[in-house]
Amino acid sequence: MNLIYSFIVALLFIKYFKKSILRNSSYYYIASVVIAAICAYSTWNGIYIKLPNTIRIMLVYPFTKGAISTALFIVVMYIGCFKRKSILYRKLMPIRAELSIIASILMFGHNLGYTKRYFVALFIGKRMPKNFYYASILSLIMIAILIPLFITSFKKIRRMMKPKSWKNLQKLSYIFYGFIWVHVLLIYYPSAFKGSSSAIATIAIYNIIFISYAFLRLQKYICDKREMEHIFSMGKAILMSFVVMGIVLYPAFNHINELKNNKYIDNDVKNGDMPNHSSLNDNNKMMEENESNGTNKANDTAKTEGKSDGAELSSSSEMSGKSDEMMVDDNPKVNDSSEKKDSSENTQNFEQAGYKDGVYEANAMGYVDLIYVRVTVEGGVIAKIDILDENEDVEYMVNALDIIDVIIEKNSTKVDTISGATVSADAIRYAVRKALKQAK
Repeated sequence: MNLIYSFIVALLFIKYFKKSILRNSSYYYIASVVIAAICAYSTWNGIYIKLPNTIRIMLVYPFTKGAISTALFIVVMYIGCFKRKSILYRKLMPIRAELSIIASILMFGHNLGYTKRYFVALFIGKRMPKNFYYASILSLIMIAILIPLFITSFKKIRRMMKPKSWKNLQKLSYIFYGFIWVHVLLIYYPSAFKGSSSAIATIAIYNIIFISYAFLRLQKYICDKREMEHIFSMGKAILMSFVVMGIVLYPAFNHINELKNNKYIDNDVKNGDMPNHSSLNDNNKMMEENESNGTNKANDTAKTEGKSDGAELSSSSEMSGKSDEMMVDDNPKVNDSSEKKDSSENTQNFEQAGYKDGVYEANAMGYVDLIYVRVTVEGGVIAKIDILDENEDVEYMVNALDIIDVIIEKNSTKVDTISGATVSADAIRYAVRKALKQAK
């Protein structure tokens, strides 16, 4: 829902600063450049990680993730759909060029921030999910289109061009708007297909916005051409149909994808693809339990071998032991409880013991792809945890990184997960645990 929040912010900005933007547009351009530079730098270095989560959501992510710039572009888009005599057209059209310039600057900052993460990976051939690979290529094309649109939006540059040439160049904006839509679909569709309600909601919102814009723009074009009046009614009917269809199909689409997750989870895990949230957590937890049970069996075997070398048990002890075993076997609940207790005690003993000094690496499946960690042990305790490689969404990964400090503080992976980034945080926790197994 980042776009909705950003759209509200953009509308409030326009409402209260419209006159000021017209009089002192250059100051707003400079402020936009400063904000874009801060966003790019903070994305490169992750300096906003230590900020409270509320501040990150309200002040950081709308700019770093390009939601504010997209919201401003949406306003610029829809201004062109209004009738010339309408109140909205007369109020917003005078600052359309200024809003476009501000949005472009912020969009450049957004793309510059992700240069280190995705564009560099694209050119050096670094492993990247396919949807992000194509989204990165599309971003480069969008930047190439946006640069001439940005330059010619300045009134001084526009006056130097022939009106017809300027209008023909500005037609590229339609392609740019369409690419924004496709870019969002590429990023969020895999998560939506896996059943993420937030991703499905995001796609639904963008679909409604851009499909509505396409029909409204087509309607205005027909109106300008003075074609048949009944086509307007048809366009409005189709537009309303899409809106209603999106609202009605949203919960059904969400439910269908949740059902599909149960079918695809086994193949997803085998292929290394991204499973859904709950299945991924269950998978990692099951692997932890299997490891603990395996260690328990090894310990039981060692104990049995040790006992065979010692004194023989008395017949009464054997009978008592058999009696106890029968009682446990006859009560499955007691048996399961004992196994879980042994597993928990074994895991706790494993992590309470000191570790061998050294550097250890491991990985675990995150939300998008494998997360690789390096754990440094000094003086028998966890001294440092580094993330070597990951392809998680920045918004969630920033929250997930909070679990590292908790693990180091408690010198154990027996810690609570991080709400809002459960899958990524659990992957880090499990990868650290796998690395620490090498330190025993």
